[in-house]
Amino acid sequence: MVLLKLENIQAGYDDNIVLDNFNLEVQEGELVSFLGPSGCGKTTTLRVIAGFVTPDKGKVYFSGQDYTPLSVHKKNFGFVFQSYALFPHLSVYDNVAFGLKMRNVNRPEKDKRVKDILEMVGLERLIDRYPGELSGGQQQRVALARALVIKPDLLLLDEPLSNLDAKLRLQMRREIKSLQSKLGVTTVYVTHDQEECFSISDRVVIMRDGKIEQYDSPEKIYDNPGTSFVAEFVGFKNFFDCTFNQDNLVDLGGVKFEIATERIMPSTRGEKEITCGIRPGDIELISKKEADKTSKMNRMSGEIMLSTYLGDEYEYVVAGEKQEIIINCPSDTKIKQGEKVELYFPPDKLIGVK
Repeated sequence: MVLLKLENIQAGYDDNIVLDNFNLEVQEGELVSFLGPSGCGKTTTLRVIAGFVTPDKGKVYFSGQDYTPLSVHKKNFGFVFQSYALFPHLSVYDNVAFGLKMRNVNRPEKDKRVKDILEMVGLERLIDRYPGELSGGQQQRVALARALVIKPDLLLLDEPLSNLDAKLRLQMRREIKSLQSKLGVTTVYVTHDQEECFSISDRVVIMRDGKIEQYDSPEKIYDNPGTSFVAEFVGFKNFFDCTFNQDNLVDLGGVKFEIATERIMPSTRGEKEITCGIRPGDIELISKKEADKTSKMNRMSGEIMLSTYLGDEYEYVVAGEKQEIIINCPSDTKIKQGEKVELYFPPDKLIGVK
């Protein structure tokens, strides 16, 4: 069932229009993340949903009702800010209980709900501490508990892990996903971190310049990006301007590539000029002996121009026949600068996009 619907939203700040004719549907119980570069409209969309920003045009529907004119305090939405926004003069208990107090929940019920949610986030022993006495991860848990204790109809999170170190981010994203699944709360999550986004989301909104480039499951976006922008965002670093010769065959200045049918995106239908892309780790090195025995289809010769050691692999910049190519190889495959190489582009690893 569609729980949240944004219909023809136009919103911005002063004369700067950030979202224009923006449409989105979120199903009940799912976790949907917004991913994209800074300034693409992720946080503005979240603030429109929350009610902090009133759209100039369009409607926000929740559970079939028009929520557009409702102020923030009239919506039973939980919000976790990037800065956590804890009250420094209030204890953990009082920070978490704040929303319940504003809703006039009686003391026994308030005590029980605060205790239950603090146990769920592992902070029951810190109930009397103040934010200044907590680590960043503990503060983040308090902010999350405060948003969840009101039993929100919708949970909104704006880059909640950006202030944490890498190890703690990994731990907290697991906890957020676990809590969201356990409570079944519909969640909208904003992040700039692709790995974080893909690891916790049921569906992902890739945004660019206030518009949706692709809205799908993490697996489909990663394996079948719909545009060259999305492809670059999910790890494709090599792109070639190609011409369709016939079905599934493209020509890169005389070098012929075959692409698996399922890897040619629907957006390219009817197009003669398309972009082919491939990830650095999907390009294969083939030996001179193997090259002599195989077809020249999907192959290109090149010379190693630069190598960068990345720990478990090397990244090589190769001067190809038509352009520079980036390839990744296991660290036990050491190739010297200036060495000639033969590259193979598997048809099922190439994509064709606009």
